[in-house]
Amino acid sequence: REGEGSAGASPSQWQGVLKFKGEASELKCTLKTDRVTFKTALGALSVGKEYLMSLSADEAQLLGGSTLKGELQEKNLTVLWSLGERQIAAADIEGYLRTAPLPPVSVDVTKDGDLVPPISTASITLNDGSVIAGQLKATELRLNAAGLGEVNLKLEQIYSVEAAGGKLNILLQDGNMLTGELLGDYPIALLEGVLTLRGDSGLQSIALTP
Repeated sequence: REGEGSAGASPSQWQGVLKFKGEASELKCTLKTDRVTFKTALGALSVGKEYLMSLSADEAQLLGGSTLKGELQEKNLTVLWSLGERQIAAADIEGYLRTAPLPPVSVDVTKDGDLVPPISTASITLNDGSVIAGQLKATELRLNAAGLGEVNLKLEQIYSVEAAGGKLNILLQDGNMLTGELLGDYPIALLEGVLTLRGDSGLQSIALTP
């Protein structure tokens, strides 16, 4: 709705810039839509605007370090600019980029009563280009390994996880390589919420940080 908000705000008060498809100019503005829902290969994630680094119809970059590929569920976004609030069709947006200083994030930040550390311990890359930065809530990966059957691998035993040729290759810290199929569901706690990896469908790799 045009004409509402602080029409006399100075440029330094704008938190980001908006680019429109096919246009070279940028609109200095502040995103007013409080939350957006982004549908990913691992499910939908509802994200508060304070956690958005950049946003387009098919990609979201988050404060916690994740890059999500998928589909923005909102058809319109509300922004505040020098002439007030305005609803913009998401289909017309090339992207919104946050330019304001980042909000403070520390080990003192809590979410739903749980401590939320700013540093992720797992980076999960998907075939669609998504990179999920967070913490695996599980302490083990369950693998149906060729020649061995079902085995449980503690995260600290794992050096790398990579998918190739329809199989998952897990290199252990002791040098052994296991090939097979990842079993089970694995919730990933992001700074912004929780997504769940279900088996190894769509998985490209998992990098673990001690």
